[in-house]
Amino acid sequence: MDTSNAMAGSYRQAKLVAWAMMGTVVIHAAIVEILLIQGVSVSGVDPEAVAPYKDYFILGGVLAFVIIRAVRTSILRQAPGDSVATLLGRLRTANIAVYAIAEIPAILGLVLFILTGDRKDFYILGTFSILAMVLYYPKLNHWEVWLQRKA
Repeated sequence: MDTSNAMAGSYRQAKLVAWAMMGTVVIHAAIVEILLIQGVSVSGVDPEAVAPYKDYFILGGVLAFVIIRAVRTSILRQAPGDSVATLLGRLRTANIAVYAIAEIPAILGLVLFILTGDRKDFYILGTFSILAMVLYYPKLNHWEVWLQRKA
């Protein structure tokens, strides 16, 4: 298989994963809005009891950026003699891992919304998720440069 075709296929897969994971954040937002529109009481907990812990949720959202950087660097570390197929596999794996970790703030926001009933809590953390996903969106020219340097 030719390298450019393999790269194009891997890149398409990475973009598909990226858009699917961004879609899950939108689905989380839809869940929040549907619950609010229907007037469903989502919190069995006193919001004042949760207030001191909001900072930990926000910290978890910010910490996701640090974890993304560390995991991505670790996955993309090259062993001597890696083939192009192995390198492309590393790029795909790094992309999936980054997007899975980038989803964490949105999930934390959804949990916080369920505990407090305040949509602002979800949207702050959901914005962290979308920001991480946009920052780490796969870019073909970056993949090509990385692959040329490593191959």
